[in-house]
Amino acid sequence: MIAMYNGLGYCFSASLPPLLATAANEALTMIKEDPGRVHRLQDRSRALHAGLTEALKGSPFRCREGEVLAPFRHVEVADSSLRKEEKERMLDEVVEKAFEEGILIARARYLDENEAFPIEPSIRVSTQSELEDFELKRALNVIERAAKIV
Repeated sequence: MIAMYNGLGYCFSASLPPLLATAANEALTMIKEDPGRVHRLQDRSRALHAGLTEALKGSPFRCREGEVLAPFRHVEVADSSLRKEEKERMLDEVVEKAFEEGILIARARYLDENEAFPIEPSIRVSTQSELEDFELKRALNVIERAAKIV
Protein backbone atom coordinates (compact mmCIF):
# COMPACT_ATOMS: atom_id res chain seq x y z
CA MET A 1 0.00 0.00 0.00
CA ILE A 2 2.86 2.44 0.76
CA ALA A 3 4.42 1.92 -2.68
CA MET A 4 1.11 2.73 -4.28
CA TYR A 5 0.88 6.14 -2.62
CA ASN A 6 4.56 7.08 -2.54
CA GLY A 7 5.78 5.66 -5.86
CA LEU A 8 6.20 7.67 -9.04
CA GLY A 9 3.08 7.82 -11.12
CA TYR A 10 3.11 6.17 -14.51
CA CYS A 11 0.37 6.00 -17.03
CA PHE A 12 0.73 4.48 -20.49
CA SER A 13 -1.10 6.43 -23.12
CA ALA A 14 -1.14 6.49 -26.90
CA SER A 15 -2.38 10.08 -26.86
CA LEU A 16 -0.39 13.18 -27.78
CA PRO A 17 2.05 14.55 -25.22
CA PRO A 18 0.50 17.49 -23.32
CA LEU A 19 2.54 20.15 -25.13
CA LEU A 20 1.48 18.88 -28.58
CA ALA A 21 -2.14 18.49 -27.49
CA THR A 22 -2.13 22.11 -26.25
CA ALA A 23 -0.55 23.34 -29.50
CA ALA A 24 -3.11 21.44 -31.59
CA ASN A 25 -5.95 22.84 -29.48
CA GLU A 26 -4.60 26.40 -29.88
CA ALA A 27 -4.30 25.90 -33.65
CA LEU A 28 -7.93 24.79 -33.84
CA THR A 29 -8.98 27.83 -31.78
CA MET A 30 -7.08 30.13 -34.17
CA ILE A 31 -8.79 28.53 -37.18
CA LYS A 32 -12.23 28.93 -35.56
CA GLU A 33 -11.51 32.61 -34.87
CA ASP A 34 -10.20 33.25 -38.39
CA PRO A 35 -11.39 30.63 -40.93
CA GLY A 36 -9.71 32.63 -43.71
CA ARG A 37 -6.35 31.39 -42.41
CA VAL A 38 -6.90 28.02 -44.06
CA HIS A 39 -7.59 29.60 -47.44
CA ARG A 40 -4.60 31.94 -47.12
CA LEU A 41 -2.37 28.99 -46.25
CA GLN A 42 -3.66 27.04 -49.26
CA ASP A 43 -2.97 30.05 -51.50
CA ARG A 44 0.57 30.41 -50.09
CA SER A 45 1.14 26.67 -50.49
CA ARG A 46 0.13 26.76 -54.16
CA ALA A 47 2.36 29.79 -54.72
CA LEU A 48 5.28 28.08 -52.95
CA HIS A 49 4.87 24.95 -55.07
CA ALA A 50 4.69 26.84 -58.38
CA GLY A 51 7.35 29.39 -57.44
CA LEU A 52 9.85 26.86 -56.17
CA THR A 53 9.41 24.64 -59.23
CA GLU A 54 10.08 27.67 -61.44
CA ALA A 55 12.97 28.94 -59.30
CA LEU A 56 14.82 25.62 -59.52
CA LYS A 57 14.71 25.37 -63.32
CA GLY A 58 18.23 25.39 -64.74
CA SER A 59 19.78 24.51 -61.36
CA PRO A 60 21.08 21.16 -60.10
CA PHE A 61 18.05 20.89 -57.78
CA ARG A 62 14.42 19.83 -58.04
CA CYS A 63 11.30 19.78 -55.89
CA ARG A 64 10.41 16.39 -54.49
CA GLU A 65 6.94 15.22 -55.51
CA GLY A 66 4.28 16.18 -53.00
CA GLU A 67 0.82 17.57 -52.41
CA VAL A 68 0.35 21.07 -53.85
CA LEU A 69 -1.58 22.19 -50.76
CA ALA A 70 1.13 21.08 -48.33
CA PRO A 71 2.70 24.17 -46.69
CA PHE A 72 6.20 22.81 -47.20
CA ARG A 73 8.32 21.45 -50.03
CA HIS A 74 11.44 19.33 -50.06
CA VAL A 75 14.23 20.39 -52.43
CA GLU A 76 16.72 17.72 -53.40
CA VAL A 77 19.70 17.31 -55.74
CA ALA A 78 18.46 16.17 -59.15
CA ASP A 79 21.55 14.10 -60.03
CA SER A 80 20.99 10.72 -58.38
CA SER A 81 24.50 9.51 -59.34
CA LEU A 82 26.21 11.84 -56.84
CA ARG A 83 27.39 10.51 -53.49
CA LYS A 84 25.29 11.38 -50.46
CA GLU A 85 28.11 13.51 -48.99
CA GLU A 86 28.28 15.61 -52.17
CA LYS A 87 24.50 16.13 -52.15
CA GLU A 88 24.63 17.19 -48.50
CA ARG A 89 27.45 19.66 -49.24
CA MET A 90 25.47 21.21 -52.11
CA LEU A 91 22.30 21.50 -50.02
CA ASP A 92 24.21 22.98 -47.07
CA GLU A 93 25.68 25.58 -49.42
CA VAL A 94 22.20 26.66 -50.60
CA VAL A 95 21.01 26.92 -46.97
CA GLU A 96 24.07 29.04 -46.09
CA LYS A 97 23.69 31.37 -49.09
CA ALA A 98 19.99 31.87 -48.34
CA PHE A 99 20.76 32.59 -44.68
CA GLU A 100 23.33 35.22 -45.69
CA GLU A 101 20.50 37.05 -47.47
CA GLY A 102 18.11 36.78 -44.52
CA ILE A 103 16.09 33.76 -45.65
CA LEU A 104 15.87 30.85 -43.23
CA ILE A 105 15.44 27.44 -44.82
CA ALA A 106 16.49 24.21 -43.16
CA ARG A 107 18.02 20.91 -44.08
CA ALA A 108 15.73 17.99 -43.33
CA ARG A 109 17.64 15.85 -40.82
CA TYR A 110 17.12 12.21 -39.96
CA LEU A 111 18.84 9.60 -37.83
CA ASP A 112 20.00 7.45 -40.72
CA GLU A 113 20.83 4.45 -38.53
CA ASN A 114 17.20 4.35 -37.34
CA GLU A 115 15.64 4.51 -40.82
CA ALA A 116 14.51 1.32 -42.53
CA PHE A 117 15.10 2.82 -46.00
CA PRO A 118 17.68 5.37 -47.08
CA ILE A 119 16.37 8.92 -47.25
CA GLU A 120 17.62 11.36 -49.86
CA PRO A 121 19.11 14.52 -48.34
CA SER A 122 16.90 17.56 -48.83
CA ILE A 123 16.11 21.12 -47.84
CA ARG A 124 12.74 21.81 -46.27
CA VAL A 125 11.12 25.06 -47.42
CA SER A 126 7.90 26.06 -45.70
CA THR A 127 5.30 28.80 -45.77
CA GLN A 128 2.57 30.04 -43.44
CA SER A 129 -0.79 31.77 -43.67
CA GLU A 130 0.50 35.17 -42.55
CA LEU A 131 3.37 35.38 -45.04
CA GLU A 132 2.88 38.29 -47.43
CA ASP A 133 3.15 37.77 -51.21
CA PHE A 134 6.21 40.04 -51.47
CA GLU A 135 7.94 38.06 -48.70
CA LEU A 136 7.35 34.77 -50.49
CA LYS A 137 8.57 36.24 -53.80
CA ARG A 138 11.71 37.57 -52.12
CA ALA A 139 12.41 34.19 -50.52
CA LEU A 140 11.93 32.41 -53.85
CA ASN A 141 14.29 34.86 -55.58
CA VAL A 142 16.96 34.27 -52.94
CA ILE A 143 16.57 30.49 -53.22
CA GLU A 144 16.76 30.72 -57.03
CA ARG A 145 20.01 32.70 -56.88
CA ALA A 146 21.52 30.39 -54.27
CA ALA A 147 20.53 27.24 -56.21
CA LYS A 148 22.11 28.50 -59.41
CA ILE A 149 25.41 29.53 -57.77
CA VAL A 150 26.07 26.06 -56.31
